[in-house]
Amino acid sequence: MSENAPASPDTAVDADSKASSKVSKLFSSGGDVIFRSSDGVLFHIQQKYLENMTEGFPLAEHTTPTQKDEIVSLPEKSSVLELLFQFTYPQMPPDLDDLEFPALMELAAAAEKYFVHHSRIQGSSILLSMKNIC
Repeated sequence: MSENAPASPDTAVDADSKASSKVSKLFSSGGDVIFRSSDGVLFHIQQKYLENMTEGFPLAEHTTPTQKDEIVSLPEKSSVLELLFQFTYPQMPPDLDDLEFPALMELAAAAEKYFVHHSRIQGSSILLSMKNIC
């Protein structure tokens, strides 16, 4: 993964708590915003991608500069954020075909909450195909 992402801060946490956290395999470095999932996994995200690919995170020009290693806590689990943040980067989106229905619904809820349009479209397509199977 590469670059930038803005924040929808539920809670900001200082860098001291960063040492004991796990780090996402896909988003382990290179980001200028650090998010923490509800299960304690850190995501280093490029703010420029969040600004371009979502509407649910504030633009950098509308936020106050944060301390260097400030961490923004989000209420979603790491499994949800790992998928969601992939939709914010300029790359092929993750394959959701084998995702279990409850996980797909959690992703859809997060995509709706943060206005991640590309994941909303792909999730809708999968749900429609499931409807046609039933």
